Amino acid sequence: MSLPRTRFIAAVLAALVAATWSAPVRAAVPDGRGADGVEAIVSFDAARASEALAAVEASGGRVKRMLRSGTEALVVFPKGQSVESVRVRVKRSSSAVRAIAPNGRLRPASIPNDPFFSKQWALPAADVLGVWDITRGSPTVRVAVIDSGVYLSHPDLRANLDLANDWDFANGDATAEEEYPHGTHVAGIVAAVADNAVGVAGAAPGVKVLPLKVIDRNGIATTADFVDAVRYATDKGACIINASLGEALDPAVPSDAAEIALLQEAVDYARAKGVLVVAASGNGSGPPVWYPAACDGAIAVSATTRAGDVAPYSSTGPQVDLAAPGGWFGSPVVLENGIISTLKGSVYGYRQGTSMAAPHVAGIAALLMSACPSATADTVRAALEASARDIGAPGFDQQTGHGLAQANAALARLSRVTRIAGADRYATAAAASRAAFATGTCDTVVIASGEDFPDALAAAPLAGTRGAPVLLVRRTSVPASTAAEIARLGATRAVVVGGPGAVSTTTAGALAGLGLDVERIGGRDRYETAALVAAWVAASSPGTRTVLVTRGDLFPDATAAGAPAASSGSPVVLVKPSELPDAARTAIAGFAPCRVVVVGGEAAVSPDVEAAIASIPGVEAVERWSGSDRYATAAAVAAAAVASGMCDDGLVAVASGSDFPDALAGGAAAGALRGALLLSRPDVLPDVTRSHIVRRLAPGGAAWTLGGPGALSYAVQAAVIRAMP
Repeated sequence: MSLPRTRFIAAVLAALVAATWSAPVRAAVPDGRGADGVEAIVSFDAARASEALAAVEASGGRVKRMLRSGTEALVVFPKGQSVESVRVRVKRSSSAVRAIAPNGRLRPASIPNDPFFSKQWALPAADVLGVWDITRGSPTVRVAVIDSGVYLSHPDLRANLDLANDWDFANGDATAEEEYPHGTHVAGIVAAVADNAVGVAGAAPGVKVLPLKVIDRNGIATTADFVDAVRYATDKGACIINASLGEALDPAVPSDAAEIALLQEAVDYARAKGVLVVAASGNGSGPPVWYPAACDGAIAVSATTRAGDVAPYSSTGPQVDLAAPGGWFGSPVVLENGIISTLKGSVYGYRQGTSMAAPHVAGIAALLMSACPSATADTVRAALEASARDIGAPGFDQQTGHGLAQANAALARLSRVTRIAGADRYATAAAASRAAFATGTCDTVVIASGEDFPDALAAAPLAGTRGAPVLLVRRTSVPASTAAEIARLGATRAVVVGGPGAVSTTTAGALAGLGLDVERIGGRDRYETAALVAAWVAASSPGTRTVLVTRGDLFPDATAAGAPAASSGSPVVLVKPSELPDAARTAIAGFAPCRVVVVGGEAAVSPDVEAAIASIPGVEAVERWSGSDRYATAAAVAAAAVASGMCDDGLVAVASGSDFPDALAGGAAAGALRGALLLSRPDVLPDVTRSHIVRRLAPGGAAWTLGGPGALSYAVQAAVIRAMP
């Protein structure tokens, strides 16, 4: 650019020449989904209604109402399940159930009454309307528009502006009133009020816009004002920052590199506080992408035309992440092929540019955060990128990044991944129970220590046979979160796994004080406890013919076995790496005739132990489910469990492979829904775990991430979202 590098130039990323402006369009100014779970419609034989509904309730379903046919019921199943996994499980349990169908969402054929809505081709192009039956945005979600300010009295914006916190950095005052014509148009794309019989509708017409003015009356912004505005927006609680401005900088030039560092520090500050930064790629008609869009962590957005092609003015390069409608008037000029939005003076007009593309993405992100309040900037970004429609070269390309942003598809992907977490391991176990079991549906809870894990390794199959969750306690007390979950479930009985050294008599007494009949299964050590649990499982499930065997001195392989153990009622028997304890031998013999699955590699359970198991009378076959490490073993267990019918492919839970309480309780909860369990590193999703999700999770299937961000980072959750088929 010819202007001095010391100025941060507004990407007047709209009009390229004066002819790109329309004559002002003046509008008349007036005078003055299921949040609690997965809904499905269950059809059944009229003569066997009681049997069918009992099967539904046994699978965790809650009947909301009977339909007028008398042979159909609207049922809510716990979150984290797919309708397909519910269908397979319930129909398998009862032939009285004829069919299970999703309770679909039929959208009204009406459109907003904003008079220029029919000219807003960009919203259907980005599939925004598909989200509006779920949300049009929450006022708790704020998008900071760092631009030239906004015409603050615009009738189509005024109600959605945060005028308590707007600021003019260009002039140093508290009123971000637009002088240079740019920011009002950008703000209208994000959040113009809908259904007010005025003008246009924003992509997220229910969210708030925080107007921050950095572009002066001459169309210039300084780097100092911009970085101050980013920090100000972050400190004021903005969820998203839209930056439709920038300049081309060369990292190889020392002065440019110094400016890039300042911009990067500002973006890093926002990201560290959980803010999503969306920026226009620039109007340079090719490389490079302008800054701040080229900063690490910013979402750089290029522009598309009404025909769905990359706009010829778009700056491109490897930093482009997404494309969105920015318009292109063409030659001869056709104004309606641009983007219509609000302008200063309560009027409307068309513009084109990556300035218009970026706020479409910011608005979509605001819709996602409104629909999924627990979503983070990382997970929203992952959903946007993974669901984008490929419109350029196959796969990622430097013109459109991951593709054209698609709001409805992004929301569908984001909502399929749920973080199951509480303030600590005890609260996380309670959260897993809530995800798997409806209120008042469990008469029994299985209790294990949350401080020492060996006894709990064998608890999952006991929970599975009892239709119960695994809840965790401290050795000498019952956490409040555990007590509250017991009350919610309506349980009257607790089975404690482990001796008094793991769960003290004081804790058992506290459970009794909650109104529970308390029983204890505890041996002299972990091996004997697992064997005693296996005997209980044998008594509860006389048809069980698979025994899972894993090492008891280390925990990852045993936690991976928890989900199939819970789903099938197959016992988990613990052995030593080089020794088959007598208790384990007796437990396996008690299931004969049986098939034995050894979980883990030969370093975990030696060939000698495998041979000793094979020699037990009644053991018909021994096979091994293992991988090169704990993550590969968990993936192998999950794949084999689905292939053998012990689990379904509609749900996968991902837990930390470094610390195990979340996996212990969460694996049992996933197994109650016939889901599988995978392990991950705390900060990086292993390739083998990602591959399982990509290749083996059913289309439309769901995923859980177990534990808070200290257990599995937001980056891991984002990686799971990207991997979803």
